[in-house]
Amino acid sequence: MKYKSFPVEYKVDESKREIEAYVSIFDHVDAGKDRVKQGAFLKTLQEEHKQPRIKALYQHDPKCPVGRPRVMEEDSTGLFTITPISKTTLGNDLLILAQDGVITETSIGYGTVKEQWDQDEGIRDLMELKLWEYSYVTWGMNDLALVTGVKSLDQLWNYLDVVHECQKEVKAGRMLSEKNRLLVQQAHDALGNLLLQVDDSKNAEDPHLMEVKRLAEEIQLEVDLNNILKEVSR
Repeated sequence: MKYKSFPVEYKVDESKREIEAYVSIFDHVDAGKDRVKQGAFLKTLQEEHKQPRIKALYQHDPKCPVGRPRVMEEDSTGLFTITPISKTTLGNDLLILAQDGVITETSIGYGTVKEQWDQDEGIRDLMELKLWEYSYVTWGMNDLALVTGVKSLDQLWNYLDVVHECQKEVKAGRMLSEKNRLLVQQAHDALGNLLLQVDDSKNAEDPHLMEVKRLAEEIQLEVDLNNILKEVSR
């Protein structure tokens, strides 16, 4: 599962114990050069109508559900939700934190089904997503060490697969396509910046960030991205 975060404005209705919020914003280019397109959630919404399964969580923790959507629909802005918050201790705390402006961001847990590359802008358009959950979070992943565009451990391995394929092309004497050249450059920049961000982060001892750093260092040791870029530039 991958995560994507958005700073949004919550509307809290204390009398109804509901939070209104956009959990995804369309055409917003994030730090990882991803852009969710309108229509990306239509299939998920159709499936959810037939068999409701999507939950609202706190901090992406499946042990901390706080509700389920009463309204979940696409509009021209993004994926809009109205969520009744359960009458639990955690639900009560969330309502207070949201009302006080302490919790101000949402984040979705999703899988990519269809994507397209805008080579002119170097942006990946997410055309169809499978939504598993949405969360109310303190900080979205993009605002921590993963602001460089590596938003999940899975994406680190995606970069590694891309680079391996490009290595084969370069060693075979073939010219890389513009798309693959761009992917190599993104991998190079993302992994390098990621390590700097983790080192500078106040949360550098966080187990998740330590694991990200370890994987990034392994990938850099295994694959000399700088040499690939030199070959591509010739």
